[in-house]
Amino acid sequence: REARLCDYTDDENTRLFTKGIGNLVHVNSISYLNFIRKVMIAAGHVQCNDEREETFALMLYYSLFGDRISRVGVANIYEALARLKNYPAFVHEVIELVEYLISCLDTKTFAVGEGMPVSLEQYGCYTREEVFVIFGRQTAERTMQGSVAGVFNIEDLNTELFFVTLNKSDKDFSANTMYNDYVVSEDEFRWESQNSDSHEGKGRRFVEQRTNGKKFLLFVRENKKDGYGNTSPFICFGLVDYIRSKDDKPMKINWRMHQRILPRFLNAV
Repeated sequence: REARLCDYTDDENTRLFTKGIGNLVHVNSISYLNFIRKVMIAAGHVQCNDEREETFALMLYYSLFGDRISRVGVANIYEALARLKNYPAFVHEVIELVEYLISCLDTKTFAVGEGMPVSLEQYGCYTREEVFVIFGRQTAERTMQGSVAGVFNIEDLNTELFFVTLNKSDKDFSANTMYNDYVVSEDEFRWESQNSDSHEGKGRRFVEQRTNGKKFLLFVRENKKDGYGNTSPFICFGLVDYIRSKDDKPMKINWRMHQRILPRFLNAV
C-alpha cells in the first residue's frame, strides 16, 4: 500500500488484519499452513472436516481478530472469518505469506500423539494463546485472563504444560522466576520447578510420575522477545519423563525427552 501497489479503505477490519497477519509469521506446521491457504482461497469460507481443522479455524480466528466473539460482534468465528471476502488485498497477502512460509520450512512437524490433542505437533511453533486453544482452555467465547505461570495444569488429560524461556533477563523476570533451565543433551533437559515445590510436598508428583501416570509437556523458547520487540513463540519440545532430581523450592529436575531436541538448541551444550 505504501508503494501504491494496492489500495483499500481503512476500517475496523483492516486495522485488525494489518496487525493479525503478523501473528501468522511464526507458523511452521504444514498442515496448519495448508488449512490457512484453503480458507484464503475460499475467501474466508471455512469448511472443517475434522476436530483438528476446527482447532485450526479457532487459531486462525484469534490470530486475525485477537478477541472473543462477543467483543468482535459476531455470532461465531466462521461469521468473522467470512468478512475476508470483502478484503481481497488482505486475502492475497495471507496467501503470499503462507506460500513463503511453506517454501522456508526446514523442520518436519508431526502429531505428538500419546493422548495429546490431535492438532498439537512435535516441534510446532506456537504462541501461548495458541497452545491454550489447542487444549480447549481458550474458546470462541472465553480467552485466558491475566498472566499465566510457567506451569499450567490440564486436569482432564492429567497433564502439565511447562513454558520455558532459556535466556532470562532482570527486566523480564523477577528474582523469584529466574529459573536455571537448560538443554543437557539432545535427549535430556534440566528444569527448575516453581519455588513452592519440594520432594516432600507438591513436587512429589514429578518424582512419582511412573505411578501417578501424569504427563509433562515442554514448550521452550530462547528469548522472551525477538529482534523486533515482538513476543516470541514457543517450540513444542514434546513429552518428557522424570529421570532424577535434587534440592527443594525450587527442585532441580532432569527430564528425558520422548523426541530429540532440535539441533539449533544444542549449540551451547
